[in-house]
Amino acid sequence: MIPKGLLPEDANWCIAGGYAACPALAGDVDIWVMVDGPIFDCFDRLQDWLKVVVDKDQLILDPRPDTALDQVVHELYVDEQTIKVARFWADGRDFHLMVTYLATPEAIIERFDISTHQVALTATGRVVVGKGWTPPHVRPVILRHTGDRTHKRFEKICQRYGHEVGRLLA
Repeated sequence: MIPKGLLPEDANWCIAGGYAACPALAGDVDIWVMVDGPIFDCFDRLQDWLKVVVDKDQLILDPRPDTALDQVVHELYVDEQTIKVARFWADGRDFHLMVTYLATPEAIIERFDISTHQVALTATGRVVVGKGWTPPHVRPVILRHTGDRTHKRFEKICQRYGHEVGRLLA
């Protein structure tokens, strides 16, 4: 799933979203590292780790927020419980690494907005699907509206899996 040694061995992680739904059609791999301690300590640790294991020309580190998580500017986080750490390329894949307070893959995917991507692969190889999950061969539905972003993602996901966009389903 991810290259060996890419993350510290004690990292509690999963891959969730498009790659978990269909690796062959995914544009990137979203890795979520779940922490139960200080999120900024994990953020710093992961960035330091990546500087050693990823070629610097293949690595884009996100800036470290210096304020409380709920005050971080929107561009730096996915939601109020998740911070982007880095984007990098390894083994021919585009990886996005996030660190989150969400404690389980189930908690992560239940916040997703589109049904087809409500799936995760754990570090142990377990597949976790959300309550509203639909497999790629079934037309996706919108599970949660997040404004224009959801509509654009819905259209992109319909096209990716060969479904007509048509009207939006709620």
